Amino acid sequence: MSNTNPGDPLIIPAAAGGLFLGDSAFFDLTSSPATDHSASGFRISETAGENLVFPELCYFKSDGKFWKSAAGAAGTTTGLLAMALASITAEASGNFLVKFGFIRDETWNFATVGAPVYVSLTGGEVTQTAPPSATNQVRIIGFAKTSKILCFDPGKTVVVQS
Repeated sequence: MSNTNPGDPLIIPAAAGGLFLGDSAFFDLTSSPATDHSASGFRISETAGENLVFPELCYFKSDGKFWKSAAGAAGTTTGLLAMALASITAEASGNFLVKFGFIRDETWNFATVGAPVYVSLTGGEVTQTAPPSATNQVRIIGFAKTSKILCFDPGKTVVVQS
């Protein structure tokens, strides 16, 4: 959807359900995705570097692909983080939640609503427990909105424990 007059505001009909931001980006927002394995927010279509499943946490590697992030693996918690929005096979294109959004997974059981969620020591997973030992990388990736919904909003700061 585009405007004929560049100075005019872009008007999106409510029925459109979101805003397309070019060939590979999409934005829609609801703070409470209604069903398991659903999400809203800034989404992009990119290539997976390895097999991924919903809702694995990924980092954007220098090869231009998304790979699983892990707090114990140096370099996998810095830069652009995203969450896989479906099962995506290695070298295939798929959708990722980036920047800001809400994501629901019924297998999550966040104990403290409103508390931070971190990159886990286990590749692709998230946790409400900050990585405990030296040399682990600590990065907040969002906050628990409910026990099943994550407000995904990755911080820019990575702390290496010593």
